[in-house]
Amino acid sequence: MKDVKLTVRRSAIIRLALTFSAFIIVFVFLFPIYHMISTSFKTHAEIFSTDPSFFPRAPTIDAYRVLFSRAQIPFFFYIRNSFVIACSTMIISTTLATLSAYGLARFRLKINRYVLFAYLFS
Repeated sequence: MKDVKLTVRRSAIIRLALTFSAFIIVFVFLFPIYHMISTSFKTHAEIFSTDPSFFPRAPTIDAYRVLFSRAQIPFFFYIRNSFVIACSTMIISTTLATLSAYGLARFRLKINRYVLFAYLFS
């Protein structure tokens, strides 16, 4: 009976530690995104202030207004370039993956297993 209580307590501690670790990992990955969005609503003075703030004191959309209204910043040109690069990369990688998958499935070699593991773990 004592072993069962110890096992339940140990599994609860492990579950709590895993949950805490998951929260830390999520925070580490999501905080930069929050910081980027929060900074986009701050004024220039607040961004370059010596005391950091996590929330904008006086939220403003001036940065977005400048981004979409000025002709000196070709925002949609940059978006188009990113789209072209992303689509090109996707087409090239899908083509190469398809060709190598066919080669691995069609030809039975001793090295196929190791190549498959290299694909899975990279």
